[in-house]
Amino acid sequence: MDYKTKPSTIIKWGEAHEEEETALTGVQISKETQYQEGRKDGFSKGLHPCCGIVKEALKCKKSVKIVLMAATCVLLVVGISGFVIMHEMLGKNIDVEFLNKANQYAAKHCNVKTINQNSSLEDVINGYWIEDFDQRENLDSYLYQMGMDWFKRSYASSVSWEDELLISIEDAKLTLNGLRGPFAEAYQYGAKLDNQTLNEMNIGDFGGLTSAITEIRDNAMFSYVFKPDSTSELFFIVSNRIDLNDVDTLNLEYKHVSSNVVWKSVFKRSCGDNKVKSNNHEDEWGEWDDDLDWK
Repeated sequence: MDYKTKPSTIIKWGEAHEEEETALTGVQISKETQYQEGRKDGFSKGLHPCCGIVKEALKCKKSVKIVLMAATCVLLVVGISGFVIMHEMLGKNIDVEFLNKANQYAAKHCNVKTINQNSSLEDVINGYWIEDFDQRENLDSYLYQMGMDWFKRSYASSVSWEDELLISIEDAKLTLNGLRGPFAEAYQYGAKLDNQTLNEMNIGDFGGLTSAITEIRDNAMFSYVFKPDSTSELFFIVSNRIDLNDVDTLNLEYKHVSSNVVWKSVFKRSCGDNKVKSNNHEDEWGEWDDDLDWK
């Protein structure tokens, strides 16, 4: 009797056990259903919901980065465009003092001047010189080595401009007046041509006032420019060369000493609107016209 009742108890226990398993399975199915619904709501590939939040945050970060990059490009374009407009406005207002000196030089030297095969550099370099924009070489690399930032270099390369020089040598002393850069900045430099006197030079954006030594050697004029606040460490060297077979062309080179990077420029002799014409080392400067426009 006891033996027969015992199995029935086992059967009931087993049935209760199976019911518990069924209940637990139902809970698991319920959780799986919620998880699948969570995936449908945006959490893909079985990742934890937190991973979905991080993913969405990364998408937003990427979008913000793209917007910032686009805004930066727009600002750069607007900035350069603004400088170009300023250049067009300010470039017409060339320094009055420089114009007066150019007029005075023309009145004194542009009547009749003869240059022959016996002329020295001191004779032929005197004059009014205008840069040929199309023959400029390696400007951007030179400005980079000189420490100019990208924005200014980009602007200098995006607009058309020409340097101008007014050179006079008398009694072994150089007097140089010029206009430089996109905004026609006026400057001047005076020096004894003895290769030993320290002369004050203003190098503008590259450091302001500094010292330089100037000499004439091998049919060329050299200025050795020191770094600001130094009289021993060279910063750059400026060379002015004229081939006596072509006395109307002045070749300038600016050499950054530590990198050996060179910016080359070619200048043409000018007398107002009348260019000098040479023939067999002899030329005549036409009569000066008071109505010439020097702007």
